Amino acid sequence: MLAIAPAFSEASTHLKYAQDAFALSKNTNNADAITSDLSTQTLHSLLAHGEKLEHLNLNKLARAHYEEAVQRFPTAAKAHIKLGMMCKLENQAKEALACFDTAIALNENSALAYQKRGELFTRINRADDAILDYEKALSIDGNLYQYYFAVAFAYRSLGRLDDALEYYRLWGRLGAGKRNKQDQAIADFSESMIWLLKGHYQLGWQLYEGRWIAVSSKHFRNFKQPLWLGEDISDKHILLHAEQGFGDTLQMFRYVEFVASRAARVTLEVNGPIQRLLKNNTSVEVINKENALPDFDVQCPLMSLPLAFKTTIETIPTIKKSFKADKETEVIWAQKVQQKIGVSPQKRNIGFVATGNMKHSNDLARSLSFEQVVKFLPQNANLFCLQKEFRPDNAKFLDRNKHIHYFGKQLGDFADTAALIACMDLVITVDTSVAHLAASMGKPTWIMLPFAPDFRWLLDRNDSPWYPSVKLYRQTKLGDWDEVLQRIEADLTHFLA
Repeated sequence: MLAIAPAFSEASTHLKYAQDAFALSKNTNNADAITSDLSTQTLHSLLAHGEKLEHLNLNKLARAHYEEAVQRFPTAAKAHIKLGMMCKLENQAKEALACFDTAIALNENSALAYQKRGELFTRINRADDAILDYEKALSIDGNLYQYYFAVAFAYRSLGRLDDALEYYRLWGRLGAGKRNKQDQAIADFSESMIWLLKGHYQLGWQLYEGRWIAVSSKHFRNFKQPLWLGEDISDKHILLHAEQGFGDTLQMFRYVEFVASRAARVTLEVNGPIQRLLKNNTSVEVINKENALPDFDVQCPLMSLPLAFKTTIETIPTIKKSFKADKETEVIWAQKVQQKIGVSPQKRNIGFVATGNMKHSNDLARSLSFEQVVKFLPQNANLFCLQKEFRPDNAKFLDRNKHIHYFGKQLGDFADTAALIACMDLVITVDTSVAHLAASMGKPTWIMLPFAPDFRWLLDRNDSPWYPSVKLYRQTKLGDWDEVLQRIEADLTHFLA
């Protein structure tokens, strides 16, 4: 009995955490009650259970474990690392940096601490410091060939694309015999981003297929039907399906009619918030991902369509018909906008978007505060915030600045947003789904890009072969948005003249 008692005790503890996790998933307000007994746990238990809760995506409860570990075991470097990782996940860069600095002060030989601080530095536009941290981690543990991948990503953030490619390849050579299939897919996927950014589409789209294994099961759809990549489908029913963000869906929607001209039948599966808009802009069947799928013969994710059509810079399909919401929705939003601006002297309507999805891996690099943006926007225009959701600081800013019009939760879906955009004379936005929507509508769209832009915006140009109505405003210095906004301010003077 004594021999099995520890195992029984451990099983009981894990059962309790499973029960707690289930309770928290039903009601996150129970977190305080659930964590009330953390003071009895050992350092090992706090960290181990915190990791288990992270795997269950119960980050609030996981963080409570790490905070307890730091409070009760302040000299445990790993506790500070784990708490720093949670802060980084929640975009709390200052708090995360303090945790990693403390961990390094406690243990200068922690390769993990340097690695995690390096990852944070990359995200907050300190890629040079990130490279130094990765090199330090490698000097501590030269067997960690994965760090070469992190160095490559940091070089990419600095715009040093050839150096990034070299480190991706170095990662491959040093990891020979150690890497699994997913590692190889990650290498291909990462390289694809650089080749696409450089405009080498033939190689880029081929390597981009590595995303299916690289991102594990997050977007992967295990269909029994074969992947279509350009074969004859004149007698086939093809399923086209959205796989990533709304911006990706909007950008690749142009291919749908080309597929329809080749196939006997096309079904397009998308996420709910964009379904109504797309239905109004195509003749093919558009279904919600929540719906049951019809029988079909072949399938293709939207982001694989450029490969299927062998797309190059010169052959990017034009948007034959500009996006628009249905007439009824357009009338409703035209009235809403008119009610906001009243009978004031005629002014141009300018819509803006300053932030994207906080969960996006590049959010810290691509998003600004409302205050940063608005101080460069003109007073002699009607300003509209086109965002549905606001971060707390931005919500407070809107409350203090009543001259900025916004509708927030009244924007039910993308059809509503499209109808609102239709009322604008100009849209100024960061790289998010609204940029793709406004550009797909043919609306003058000025897009603010970070120093290391997403692959679709290419390099060294202020226009886009994907969208004729777009003008790109690129950072010329890492993290410097003021210079970008000063150029926009100058161009607005001419736009409003």
